[in-house]
Amino acid sequence: MSYKKWIYKYQFLQEEIIDLKEQERDNIKEFNDYFSLNEEKAQNNSSKVEDLPPEKTPDNPGKSLYKALSKKLHPDRGGDKDEFASISIMYRNQDTIGLFLKAQELEMDTEKYLTEELINSFEKSCDILDKEINIIQNTLSWVWCNSENEFERKIHLNYLKKEFNLVPKEDKK
Repeated sequence: MSYKKWIYKYQFLQEEIIDLKEQERDNIKEFNDYFSLNEEKAQNNSSKVEDLPPEKTPDNPGKSLYKALSKKLHPDRGGDKDEFASISIMYRNQDTIGLFLKAQELEMDTEKYLTEELINSFEKSCDILDKEINIIQNTLSWVWCNSENEFERKIHLNYLKKEFNLVPKEDKK
């Protein structure tokens, strides 16, 4: 696929995430309005989440682009700390399209960074957004609020009762 198509796909996925996050806010409200914790059956299921060491960034095809952006955006060189943090996250996540678009936004000469390796890495940038979409669409509130029929809701309801001690608020009375 040409690099321009990857960029369009990336931009589409970004817009999709914005829409999904807006819908998810509504889903969470609906979910929280409908369910409450059944404290009679609540068990102490708290588990400690281990802090994982930060992942080492492997060779990144966007390294030269990141360095050029860093020279423009580093706070010690008059740049904005939020924008610098943003490109640092993109670099760490190997979001090469994000770096490329930021360079275009800053009117940098992006053509000289368009190597075969960079273009091949654009798929990974889109995969990052696909994973984010997947995470949103697999939340409890999303699955509950987007059930297609009453039978599906009953199955979800039984699961939520069994696994999370969540019951409809009217059932608690």
